[in-house]
Amino acid sequence: MFIADIPAQCETVYLPDPDASTPDGIAVSWHDGVLRISRPASDLTVELTLGLVEGDMCLYEAPPVDAAEWPEMTIHVPEGGSVFTRLELTGQWQSYRIDLAVLCFHAGYVDIEVGVTNEAAERKHAYLALVKKLSVNQPVTGSASRLYGRVKDELQFDSPPDILFQGLDWATIEGSGWAVELMNDQTFNWHKLTPDGKWYLECNGRMAMHRLAESDADLCCVTAITGRRYEKTKYDADGDYDHITPPTGKRVSYAMRLCIDDPLATARANENFILYEGYRRSHNDNGVAVIDLGVRHTTIGVLYIPDRLAEDFVLWHSDTTVGKTNDLLMKPESRQLIDFIERDFRIMSALGLVCRYHHLKARNDVELEMVRLILETARTYGVKMCLDIDYEPGAIAAIDELNREFSDIIEFNEPMNEAIYADAATGEYCQGVNVDYLERAREMLTEFHKSDVPVIITISKGMGAYLGIAKQAGLEFSAASSHDYFSGFRRGWQPVEEQIEQTYECANYPISLGNYCAAHDLQPMATEAGWGGLTHLSDEDRVKVCEHMYREQMMPRGLTHIYKCWFMDTFWKRHGRRHYDLVRWDRTLRGEGRLLSDLQKQYGPRDLPINQVAITCNEGEIEAANPFELTFTVRNISGGDITVSSVTVDGPVEIHVAIAEAASFDLADGEARDFTAVLAMEPESKSGYYHVFPVVRYADGQGDKTICGWSLLRHRSFTPERLDVERVPYGELVYEGGVEVLRQIDLNQPTTIVVGEKATRKDAEWAYNLHNVLHSILANDDLDIRWETYRPTQPHMFEYNLIVIGAPENCRLMREYAASATGPRILLAEHREQPGKKVLLLLGDSQDAHGWQDMELARHDEIEDIDIVCADVIRRFVSLSRYYISPRIGIIEAFGGAGVVDTDKTLT
Repeated sequence: MFIADIPAQCETVYLPDPDASTPDGIAVSWHDGVLRISRPASDLTVELTLGLVEGDMCLYEAPPVDAAEWPEMTIHVPEGGSVFTRLELTGQWQSYRIDLAVLCFHAGYVDIEVGVTNEAAERKHAYLALVKKLSVNQPVTGSASRLYGRVKDELQFDSPPDILFQGLDWATIEGSGWAVELMNDQTFNWHKLTPDGKWYLECNGRMAMHRLAESDADLCCVTAITGRRYEKTKYDADGDYDHITPPTGKRVSYAMRLCIDDPLATARANENFILYEGYRRSHNDNGVAVIDLGVRHTTIGVLYIPDRLAEDFVLWHSDTTVGKTNDLLMKPESRQLIDFIERDFRIMSALGLVCRYHHLKARNDVELEMVRLILETARTYGVKMCLDIDYEPGAIAAIDELNREFSDIIEFNEPMNEAIYADAATGEYCQGVNVDYLERAREMLTEFHKSDVPVIITISKGMGAYLGIAKQAGLEFSAASSHDYFSGFRRGWQPVEEQIEQTYECANYPISLGNYCAAHDLQPMATEAGWGGLTHLSDEDRVKVCEHMYREQMMPRGLTHIYKCWFMDTFWKRHGRRHYDLVRWDRTLRGEGRLLSDLQKQYGPRDLPINQVAITCNEGEIEAANPFELTFTVRNISGGDITVSSVTVDGPVEIHVAIAEAASFDLADGEARDFTAVLAMEPESKSGYYHVFPVVRYADGQGDKTICGWSLLRHRSFTPERLDVERVPYGELVYEGGVEVLRQIDLNQPTTIVVGEKATRKDAEWAYNLHNVLHSILANDDLDIRWETYRPTQPHMFEYNLIVIGAPENCRLMREYAASATGPRILLAEHREQPGKKVLLLLGDSQDAHGWQDMELARHDEIEDIDIVCADVIRRFVSLSRYYISPRIGIIEAFGGAGVVDTDKTLT
């Protein structure tokens, strides 16, 4: 064993000397129940006193640490040398056999593991905890700690700790010329089968919780061996899963590390913890010991749901959670979507992202044909695929053939999304392992393992214990995934600075999952990640938070893959669980897309096309009468030579491309070549955004590859006369001045869609729906959404044309312009502060939820005034959008109706 100091992102070769000694190192001894660590160089002595507490469950709130007991221990033959000293001890305390292992590295680290085995004939409900006290022989002048992932220059006390994480990760105390850091390893709790045999439910919460406690020592940490469950279910009514001791004969271990050092900067203390607790893997490479301190790279991808393409168009129902358009790819009409799918994969290629095909099914020949077309498209544009496969006979039967046919692009198979902790029959989520899932996954893996494609098992929130149950059930897999979101429900209503400060929590799961996977030779990944719920932040401010969020997630180097959820905006699942997807409905890029592309360049493998070839393009406006000259540059950034075999330009059917055919050519590293293409637009093309993609195919010495560039063109031909004003308004909706008022606001000018400071979930979601539709028609880059919370800090955004959504009780602007009006009603007013500007008021009540607390209880099954108002406006615009494909594929849409919960949408 040896201690190495390796700079970040570096590889170093060591030839350790087994006889080398550490001058002025530390030494360890055991005396009368106390582990004594000495550091002669600083005259420092550290004493670790261990103890156990058992008693009534109410002790969980305030553990009696000074009453902790420790048994007499028998010390076994110690081992020692110039590098380390090992001690092993055993003892008996009440009905528990206790074992203690101490490994002291003289360079300054002590690893300690306490094992607790329940030897009682029966389990019992009680509070059981391990107490760890540190005392030093010198004055303490400073301290720091990490609690729930939050790092502070102080000891953080909390009672009780947040049961979502492990509580206290580390704590330091320091004085003149010395520092001591205590780091806690994670321990997952055990599971118990429910009486009906349907679930393995975790006992005492997800993992052992650590917390600081006041005591007579310089530092006292309490590890709760029993505790409370994270989430209550119907099985918890009798308390069978709270404060329950380990099964008879089961050994549970609790590990920690002490670092004895010179005074530590807080950042260095946190790095020590990540090195100890995060991804750390060693393996033999042809006789050479290779140690990975973190994963070597993180590949970034995005989720793609083809059968949601048509669900974009359910605009006037209160919810579409289970729409019939899940059957879209089974219909022959779905073949007409292939040009849309090709466009989407060109965008992924241009951003350098891989793809997770979400909910793959093959229920008939047409759907299987569409799956093949999608995979062919991914291959055409060089996009690697992860297949998330539903438990569906057609998909299971087809997967082996698909894996072999597309072995060059399929990287992973994943059986059933989020199914390990979900009831397939009811859709109920439960913090545990579903027994039916184990049976279904075993059936699916029989087919999956006919090829060599690695298999992913997805667990809940970094719960490595689920993986142990899956292994015991006979499931063979090589990667483990957790779905990790930054919670918009909990954070979405706070100022941007506060949300940035709270992104520290995003590092917890990569550290935890990386720890487990490294120890079990698995790839750790997040097959769903990103923003987790509705927020009042502007897109620009939300991306500022996302930048911190993703960097916290990647900084521990604990995930090999991160897949952003999702690729495109949909109008599906409109209950506040908004992910702010990578591209809008019209496929224009959100700021998060640029961010992830940049992070792929920084953290992704060097052999990804985006890290080998850079394509830069001009953008602009295009008109049918004036061809657009597209210029783009292809540059080799690979670090070696490449051979370019073809350069073409792909685009929509409305645009004809003329480009000189280029012969194959070589590019040395850093060398570039410029190209020009002439783009001509068809007459009568619809107003909106058009996407054009240079496509470069090349070889880098390892194989043939493809990458796309991306140019966004604006065709701004919308005129108010095109707007449909003939249809009768929905329900009791009143347009003051007639429907023609929609033609009297110039939406080609800068326009802000506004929702109130206390907007309901429906107010906000309708604002995003309206923005998606108008943006796709107008090609207006100055069309934005703002909550009223931005009015004091961004007054200019409220000096444009305004579209205000909501009711007076939730919105100040609505009170200013229509205080006495009642909905459902649409009004047009002159802007009171900006002559010539207009204010369009979409007034409707909604009893829906504001804030995150009630978001999950938001009403999906009732059509309210705000639904009627906004739906009527949107339907008059949406037919003008070139992205509106419902009529093209035979979708019939209907609004309202008694008892409507989902959609009346059908496929013909």
